[in-house]
Amino acid sequence: MALDKHVGRVGALAVALGIGSAVVAVPAVAWAEPDAGSTAAVSHDSGDSPRERGPLGGKRARPAATADSDGPAATRRSQRDGRVGRTHSAAERDAQDGRPAVRQSDDDDSVDESAGQPKTSVGSGGRGRTATDGTEPTAWRIPNRSSSSGPTMLATLFAPRTSPDHTDAPATPSSDSPLMWTMLAAARRQFGELRDGAASAQTTHSTATSTASSTDVPGLATQPVVIGADGTIYQVTVEANANTGMLAGGTRVSIVGPDGTTRTTRTLVGGPSEGSDAVAREDGSLLITTYSRLLNRTFVSVVNPNGLVRQVGSASGNVQAPITIAPNGTAYVQTLVNPSFGLGYKLIRISDRNTVRVYSTTVSSFPPAVAPDGSAYLVSQNLFTDNVVLMAIGPDGALRRTAPRSDAQVVGQPVIGTDGRAYWTVGYDTSDKERVADVYTFTGNKATIRHIDGDVSNYTLVPSGDGVYIPVVDNVTGATAIARISATAIDLSDSVNGYLVRPIDVTPDGTVYASLYDYGTKTYSVGVYRPDGSVSAIDIDGEIVQPGYPRPPTENFPTTSSDNTGYVAYTAGGHTYVVVVSPDGTIARTVALPDGTAVTRPVTFDADGNAYQVVETPGSTAGNSVSVVSLATGAVIATRPGSLVTGHDSLQFGPDGTGYLVTAETSGSTYHIVSFDSTGAVLASLDAGGFLARDRVDYWGQGYFNEPLTFGPDGTAYVSLSEFLGQAGGVYALTPEGASKILSDDEPDTSLTAVIVSDAGIPYVTVTRQEGDRYVSTVTALTA
Repeated sequence: MALDKHVGRVGALAVALGIGSAVVAVPAVAWAEPDAGSTAAVSHDSGDSPRERGPLGGKRARPAATADSDGPAATRRSQRDGRVGRTHSAAERDAQDGRPAVRQSDDDDSVDESAGQPKTSVGSGGRGRTATDGTEPTAWRIPNRSSSSGPTMLATLFAPRTSPDHTDAPATPSSDSPLMWTMLAAARRQFGELRDGAASAQTTHSTATSTASSTDVPGLATQPVVIGADGTIYQVTVEANANTGMLAGGTRVSIVGPDGTTRTTRTLVGGPSEGSDAVAREDGSLLITTYSRLLNRTFVSVVNPNGLVRQVGSASGNVQAPITIAPNGTAYVQTLVNPSFGLGYKLIRISDRNTVRVYSTTVSSFPPAVAPDGSAYLVSQNLFTDNVVLMAIGPDGALRRTAPRSDAQVVGQPVIGTDGRAYWTVGYDTSDKERVADVYTFTGNKATIRHIDGDVSNYTLVPSGDGVYIPVVDNVTGATAIARISATAIDLSDSVNGYLVRPIDVTPDGTVYASLYDYGTKTYSVGVYRPDGSVSAIDIDGEIVQPGYPRPPTENFPTTSSDNTGYVAYTAGGHTYVVVVSPDGTIARTVALPDGTAVTRPVTFDADGNAYQVVETPGSTAGNSVSVVSLATGAVIATRPGSLVTGHDSLQFGPDGTGYLVTAETSGSTYHIVSFDSTGAVLASLDAGGFLARDRVDYWGQGYFNEPLTFGPDGTAYVSLSEFLGQAGGVYALTPEGASKILSDDEPDTSLTAVIVSDAGIPYVTVTRQEGDRYVSTVTALTA
């Protein structure tokens, strides 16, 4: 957002909306934390994407059973990092022996919350409707949508959800900028004070404002430009009083020409939702959510390339996660009604034809998993009955609830396999006190159920080539196997002694690498699980490096090597190494990392499969520094001062294969960027000050990961730095030939967004400036 440099990731907007409080941090990073209690990550993390993987054969599990048998509803449970669990007495467990029972309900309790909420359309020629719409399933190979999971944390299902934003925030002094004081003043005001008399009027009308032949867009830019599939450029702003910090109007959406000229501006109900940016649809239209704190209501609108607006629906509460759009055009928006207690969730479904349905649940702390055919899956808990069910919404919008057996101990979060189906695991104890699991496979809103003898409670399903993978532990022997789950079978590999100490890595051919610790022998090993079900174990003469806290974002979106090898970091004798393991279970090589460095992030791969390890040197007299090590040669490619600044991965790679390392010095707002090619040669470097405007990228509806760089189709990297603490900023372009400033920003009353590049290769940045008591934004087409 344009004013992120003044008040965190959402600036004055979140504060004025009453979503939370402002915290000033550095370099110029602070955040407004939602009332729901979401946790803002202070590390330089953000998330990562897995690649396609192959099958795993081996021993077969029990045959599948139908999920249509009757059974008691789920009872009291708690959540273990996205899994819900409960504790039973021995008598209770003994009384629950037998085959799993499943109950599915065809009741559809979706409601049209928009009924009674007037819908208007500005020249749209149509209106939103609430009905069931039919869609055809489509093939879609997707990466992991797994929710956050870990074996060491236990929380109730209705505990505060994780933050939709993953940011880095090294500490820094506050600013003298007038805009800073404006934003802080906004923290003391409430949204309801802004327009007492106008609130009802604004909920019933969308107004149009023409701004012909102008490069100015009224208001604060809340995000960079959004470019539709047809090339239409949208800019979202909100009107605010620069002197008082209060909102002075609604949300504006402007249609901008390729030269930055504003063609049309429309005004929508409410302020922009902090939980989700506006997104473009395949038809070129813009889908946007706005929120009225006075009404505690979210409105969903569609703006077409001609600037015509349709308010297609609304629901109680504020948006909690990014808008998720399936390939068939179906979109989902999750809201929370009562953030103080984390109660009352709504799920808004918008079809590709703008039909809207709203589904209700008491507690649903995680976003839905959305399939390519538009189906959605959401774990829900009834706070009053403690029942846990999975809400499965079919491609036509029909809702069916599936309740696990009543003695379920741990309920995981559903994930979408690369076959487009949803998979869900539920763990429970047998009469012999052994932990086993049921596996549900959903096609649309209908499920089948199968069984696994073993404990999967602490692990997350990992989508693979034609199914999903999950570790299976025998708690009696202390051995770990891998289950490959497809729509037709569950194949179990042989076992390796030990328990997992970090998430598994699944390579494209289906080879699985697991880092294990044997509590009996007190030794570490790497288990290699091959596609045919056979296994090998490689003893590690040292201690495997485990994820630190905050846990790396790539843990839930793992990137694996394209050549099917495994990479595991370990320490021994005061030194750190990375062992490279071949699929046949042999050690290909061992790479020694620089002494005094620490491994805090997983291995990173470029598009050609070249592996790199980022290491940090903390606490030295010269300050922190970060280095990139090539795992092919063991050579240190580059070292830069400061702390690591990442998006969803430790390094960023452009479409031309160039790699980029970004660091920030915590003593000020100075950033260091270095680029390198696949041979390890350094290409360009940049040392610049200012406030870094980061591009919020949504990874499969699980939250935003703030990327420091954006790229053009030709591989040019762009970084946007606003003036901060007297340091002149600007927009820089980095190419193999070097770095150059293509736009200057030395005014304290201005702020820049991240650069967005069109398919034609034109970079756009939005500049917000203060003019008297108002803000004005300008979309600028840059020349690299």
